[in-house]
Amino acid sequence: MTTALHRPICARLGCAYPVLLAGTRGTKEDPIGVARVAAATMLGAFGLLDGAGVSAGTLRAGVAALRARGIGRFGVDLGRLPVPVPEIEIEARVAAAVALGVPALVLPAALLPRLMARRRAEGGVVLARATSLAEAKLAAETGAGGIILDDGQRNDGRPGLGETFLDLIAAIADRTGLAVLAAGVTDGGELATALALGAEGVVLDAGAEEHLGAILAEATSRLAMPPASAPAAAPEDVIEIASPACLAHEMEDSYMGFAPADDLVARLNALLEAERAGARLALGLAAGAGGLQPLMIALHRDAVRWCGVLAAAIDRRGAVASSRTGALYAEAMACPDAAARLARLGRGQARMAAALRALLPTIRDDALHAELAAMLAACERRIGGIAANRPPEAIH
Repeated sequence: MTTALHRPICARLGCAYPVLLAGTRGTKEDPIGVARVAAATMLGAFGLLDGAGVSAGTLRAGVAALRARGIGRFGVDLGRLPVPVPEIEIEARVAAAVALGVPALVLPAALLPRLMARRRAEGGVVLARATSLAEAKLAAETGAGGIILDDGQRNDGRPGLGETFLDLIAAIADRTGLAVLAAGVTDGGELATALALGAEGVVLDAGAEEHLGAILAEATSRLAMPPASAPAAAPEDVIEIASPACLAHEMEDSYMGFAPADDLVARLNALLEAERAGARLALGLAAGAGGLQPLMIALHRDAVRWCGVLAAAIDRRGAVASSRTGALYAEAMACPDAAARLARLGRGQARMAAALRALLPTIRDDALHAELAAMLAACERRIGGIAANRPPEAIH
């Protein structure tokens, strides 16, 4: 099942949504969270058993209980093991998970050099819990398949996704080339923002399975293409005359003047990077005081939606969506004040509109053409909103 939230990590883990449910100590009756994992799996997410706080025997029993329910795709979270920890204890838990053929393991980045040799020989996905770029680079060098960016400094002391956390997601994805999953996400808005701004997935805290359906629905609504109005029905008295057979649909795109597949993906990724920059810039401007906040919140949500539409369009073409953020964000953040940043955002939106106008005539796919035409209309509305709210001294 492909959804607006689909990302490449879904295929690797075998889940419908790029959402992991954190492994956290359960109840006396269910110490490693079998019921939580089962609930998450039924909703299309990927559950993690807590392997850090239990014995190897308890871990084996939990894996057996999941498989008895017919659940074969899940992981074991050993990422919160205390450091230092007795090596024999670490080895026992990793050995138990490997021997059981667990599809995915979460391990602490700092311990990967000691643990990866065994896991690499057995196969499966290894995700490393990291708190810094240095730990993420170590994990990449050791052979991890993805990074869970832990949430110790996730929100800069404020609600929501902070700039430091978002900068770190982008830096890790850029420097390591690995999928980055943002930990500690609490609701659908944060899930949509994390995906739009470069994360390939998220990790929800334990307990979120009670609201998982609502979280997924909210994120999907923020990232999905708005429903198009149905075309008007043709009048009944119009007689259509059949034309001779046309073979244009069999011609190569480039022969017909349309963008070749590789060029199209590159241009869609360029749009995605630019839209991500606009979303991040609007998020930063919304955090400041003043009358810009309502406009910037609306612009941020709109840009997040179009990031989702672009990523889905790239995914449909069998390509990988870029995790980079366009240059606009760094350029604007170098500006001295909010007025100058808003002016830079307006110019970035104008460049985006120009790129869309140039791209639209080269699109052969009717559905993608409709999506990009709607995106152009949204971009033009944003330009008008920004122009109406810029102070006179910022207009030049």
